[in-house]
Amino acid sequence: MRYAAVILILCALVALINAACWLKEKKPAIVESDGNIRIKDPALDPCLDEFDNQSYPVVSTWRSGKCQRCTCTETGMRCCDMMGYARGYDSDCEVHYDWESCKFEVVKKSNHSIYCPHSALLK
Repeated sequence: MRYAAVILILCALVALINAACWLKEKKPAIVESDGNIRIKDPALDPCLDEFDNQSYPVVSTWRSGKCQRCTCTETGMRCCDMMGYARGYDSDCEVHYDWESCKFEVVKKSNHSIYCPHSALLK
């Protein structure tokens, strides 16, 4: 029973290590107007999803066109991958990503109706 618990913990750690998330912090801006310099607090500024070129308000969550779940907070924008990535397939195969459904398939380069065995790195 003890070994099963250790294996379960190790599997959970592998999933956390492979999680692909990133954070873009908001930085205070220096604003000059009428010769006066002031520091602008970015806490209420929207977040810009540079992939989709869309702005999202603070305290919002969305799925980007790059299959990432993003959240805009007062301190910045955090995004994490929603889709795994194919690994371990033969060189005569290629990966086709479907950015609408956030899925992929690995197929033969010469015949896209033939699927290739592969492993996947889940994010």
